[in-house]
Amino acid sequence: MGLWRCFNMENVYRFFRRVSFSYKMSSVLNDWRAFFTIDLLIPLMQMMCYSLVGYYVYGAENIEKWVISNAIVTSAFTAIYRVGLQLARERASGTLSLMLATKTSISEILISSAISTMLLSFVSVVFGVSVLSLLLGLAWNGQKILEFVFILILAIFVATCFGFFISCLILLTTEIHLVTNTIDKVLLIFTGANFPVSNFPYLVEQFCYTLPLTRSILLAQKLIGGESVISNIYLIRGELVLAFVFLILGIVLLKNMEKAAIKGSKLDLL
Repeated sequence: MGLWRCFNMENVYRFFRRVSFSYKMSSVLNDWRAFFTIDLLIPLMQMMCYSLVGYYVYGAENIEKWVISNAIVTSAFTAIYRVGLQLARERASGTLSLMLATKTSISEILISSAISTMLLSFVSVVFGVSVLSLLLGLAWNGQKILEFVFILILAIFVATCFGFFISCLILLTTEIHLVTNTIDKVLLIFTGANFPVSNFPYLVEQFCYTLPLTRSILLAQKLIGGESVISNIYLIRGELVLAFVFLILGIVLLKNMEKAAIKGSKLDLL
């Protein structure tokens, strides 16, 4: 019993060591200038651009809604370009075959890395919203701040699960930038961050709800409009279901790709 407990604890420690290593690889501990310009300034500029567009299109009274919406969709871009491209980077650097040769599942390594991405995404989005609030003179009360933090955590989790699934699909193609840029623009257009989903035709609207973040953005907009979390619990439930669907599909797809790569002696999964 004692040995089994020690074995389980060692697995837990190993998991968090992977999280720590992944964080150090892309954090201020590595290069604070790159962290500031890439992880903080780029999301801030993106949020500022689309928020100002919303400001001039929809008016100053709705600026809070578009700031939060673009903050949420920005978290998805972090997930796509960090989690989604991780396996492609491993393949390009030649370490993917080494990962396949170890006993550790690639999905375990990818999930532990995704946690550090979630932390970085949270920091960058909070920084962007804080700066935008100061520049635009937005005032947030305590309840709105708590609601925003909750929605942001939910959105980052969903976006990270989506990035995990995308990372597996990217290994099946050589057109990496085409795939990521297409997904980037699809999320920007069809999640409701800058254009109301309800204004789309019915079939397009249903497609929007198959994407991550659509429900998170709608929930954020409703809460800013004065509605309660309880009356919109179905949006949270739907977003969590979608997140676990992406996560399970990603794990199953990656497991099958690992088996096929080992069986076919294609250690780079291509």
